[in-house]
Amino acid sequence: MLNPINLITFEYGKFWYSPVLTSFNMKNAYKISTVIILFTLIIIGCKKHDCQKPAATLTNAIITGNDLRACACCGRLMITFTNNATTYAEKFYTINQLPSNSGITENSTFPIYVKVKYETVTTGCADHINILTIEKQ
Repeated sequence: MLNPINLITFEYGKFWYSPVLTSFNMKNAYKISTVIILFTLIIIGCKKHDCQKPAATLTNAIITGNDLRACACCGRLMITFTNNATTYAEKFYTINQLPSNSGITENSTFPIYVKVKYETVTTGCADHINILTIEKQ
């Protein structure tokens, strides 16, 4: 009975020699196996919800009122991301821009507890933010 291995290999001295496997060296085997392993890990590790952008979460905040300080960058509504609604008691930001449908004006009754999505303003005065999305609590 013929052995199928003998069809592609023959004895060469003391070693078995396979003409099919001569161009496939260990360096190529490591490269191919590394690519296969990495591809498998990416497929397994990247679930559908992990690969998408995370949902925009809203941050709890308190609009504490008008900034009554006398300075060039003052005079806007103040917002804090701490649980303290006392004006000027904690770190606060001034609101550069509110969405037009927010219903909050300088004449509103403060404090107003809200959830916001915001971005910091990089030009002009420090500690200014733009409110992108706002929900009253």
